[in-house]
Amino acid sequence: MSTTATRVGASWAVVEQASFYDILRGTTTVTVYEGDVIGINELLGSLQYYERLELSNGDAPKLRLTVYAPDLAEAPVFELLANQKERDMYEHEVWDAVTDDDVRGIVQAIKKPENGAPDVSSLGLELYSYIFHGYKKFFDWDYVLRYQLSVSNAATLSFTYGNTGRTLTKAQMLASVPGGVPAGIQTAIDSIPNKTAPTGFAFGWLKTPPVTRQTQLGRVVIDQQWWLNIWPTRIFPTV
Repeated sequence: MSTTATRVGASWAVVEQASFYDILRGTTTVTVYEGDVIGINELLGSLQYYERLELSNGDAPKLRLTVYAPDLAEAPVFELLANQKERDMYEHEVWDAVTDDDVRGIVQAIKKPENGAPDVSSLGLELYSYIFHGYKKFFDWDYVLRYQLSVSNAATLSFTYGNTGRTLTKAQMLASVPGGVPAGIQTAIDSIPNKTAPTGFAFGWLKTPPVTRQTQLGRVVIDQQWWLNIWPTRIFPTV
């Protein structure tokens, strides 16, 4: 502990102070004050927040007050997750480059393989070959940005429910993250390919409701997520 005395009020002074970190509780600052009993109310009134107080005898006739104060907020944790999903081959964007006639020809050829390969474009024949040889599904990924913050139960910090259930552009999503997104995470977000949304849909980040959990150790954990996908704007309006 540091031992430099710092005056607090007329009759109390900080005589020791130290910080301790615990993986479950975070950082706690322990401050020891020494002073006269007559000024203790003034000292207590000056404390902004604390978890525990201990009163003991100091150098007579003074008293010692030890204050345990957890940090209001730990550094936030960011995660950019890629959730794998399986989609039907006919949902792949490559089909946008194939004519409707070719699609119908491929479907008919798959239904009646005895008729042989369809009379379609080279790209259509390539897609027909995939499906004919059993590649009827493909993997795709939905991206999720997760922000998690652990705060003291004395903190006034909270998340807003504004824009919950609405589709945000990348710029709107990044601007809504408290304190901003770390450079490494933003670089990864910038590298995600854009997708073309059909009429009535929007490619963007859906804001989900924040989840708040009270731990047994006197801290509150706030979990906020944004999901990237193509969303129907009638159901999930844009901002």
